[in-house]
Amino acid sequence: MILRVAVLPLAAAVVLLSAPAFATPSEKVEPHTAAAVQAAGEAWAAAEVNGDKTYLEWLLLPGYRAVNYAGKSKDKAAIVAHAIADPARKAEIAKWKAEHPQKPVVQIFGDTAVLMWMADAPGGRIHSCDIFAYRDGHWRAAYSQDTKVDG
Repeated sequence: MILRVAVLPLAAAVVLLSAPAFATPSEKVEPHTAAAVQAAGEAWAAAEVNGDKTYLEWLLLPGYRAVNYAGKSKDKAAIVAHAIADPARKAEIAKWKAEHPQKPVVQIFGDTAVLMWMADAPGGRIHSCDIFAYRDGHWRAAYSQDTKVDG
């Protein structure tokens, strides 16, 4: 995300656009699995490009923080505010994603999950990780970090 459109500059945003965004979370308990973490990341990415601020308010835990590869930090309010439905932006992101394939990897440690991915980008690679906490039957985002690796 993954990725988070608000964390990465537009040219480097990697999202899975096929996931539906939800105005409110499902009442159904999510499984405690890597697939559910990945689905949460996909729904997050879709919510950002579809402007689903309600879903983002729910998904991002209080105190959520994101740090992009330029060292810029954003809080939950900034991420939510940046979510805007913009078909041109969505198309640009889909094009970038198609040209820079990535494969997410999830590791679960108790009620904490780390969603990681790497993608080639101009001038290097983007390494990203999102930390999720399993709370009240749902995976919720706690922290994100992106790093650009030269080469």
